[in-house]
Amino acid sequence: MNLDIITSIFKWIDRIPSVIKTVIIIVLFGLVAINYIKTQNEEIIRSYMTLAEITDQKAEEYTLQTASDISNYVSNIAQKDTAAYNVLLLSYHNT
Repeated sequence: MNLDIITSIFKWIDRIPSVIKTVIIIVLFGLVAINYIKTQNEEIIRSYMTLAEITDQKAEEYTLQTASDISNYVSNIAQKDTAAYNVLLLSYHNT
């Protein structure tokens, strides 16, 4: 039964002119290519979004780790050298 169906399909395809077969193949190739490109674009966007989230998390962790060190360093400068501390304040307010 399956062989009869396949044979009848191939006979039907064999009766189609070669120009129409070529057009059908080109259209099918175009549809497959469009679907492939769409899938690849979605994967690239998903990968970029994941990378952006990871980068944001790493930046936040780095900020939390270094903020206390910077604060301690500036506090030490404030206690030891007031002129340098005033320069730091002016630089901070100018930015």
